[in-house]
Amino acid sequence: MRKYFPRLSGNDAAVRRISRAIEDNTLAHAFLIGGPSGSGKSVLATELAAAVNCTREGDTLPCGVCSCCKRIYDGNFPDVKITRKPHDRATLGVDPIKDIREDMFLSSTESSIKVYIIDDAECMTPEAQNALLKVLEEPPGNILIILLARECDKILTTIKSRTQYVSMTRFTEEELLSILPSKSPEAAELMRSDADRLRSIIMSADGRLGE
Repeated sequence: MRKYFPRLSGNDAAVRRISRAIEDNTLAHAFLIGGPSGSGKSVLATELAAAVNCTREGDTLPCGVCSCCKRIYDGNFPDVKITRKPHDRATLGVDPIKDIREDMFLSSTESSIKVYIIDDAECMTPEAQNALLKVLEEPPGNILIILLARECDKILTTIKSRTQYVSMTRFTEEELLSILPSKSPEAAELMRSDADRLRSIIMSADGRLGE
């Protein structure tokens, strides 16, 4: 059986749902991925971007080793664009959204599907959200839009209705205890030398692997 999104830990329900859509060729043109910081939203978005652009047939999607996958993971793929709120501002304004909206109607550089990841989506101003809504209503056929949000209640209902919502779940402490040593050499060392301290760190993460 094909394995999907190997870099993503947990969230099995989300993986099954999206992978089934890929297999059936019914993948939505837009997703809203919601969850707290450190819950895996960015990992899933990157895995999905790589999956639709992966060029290698195999038992794992994305393969992680083809040129497209490697460059997407490195942030150097021309047809995967990430937009986020500037660090010195509280909101994501309308101009960046208009820029990517215009880009959506241009031909892709290499791939058949252009991917647009909008991080901090809940920080979009009403004007920015309405600018995005225009393309969600009549999207080009060769794009995938992925919104990442911590507080989905701040997203316009009209945008939510035009996206597939994916909720990222928190991990239990025991799940984090089993996952972290394989993800982090520091965690593996703590597991051997000071398991109580590792448990304390895990408790402070509040179920969020990224934290």
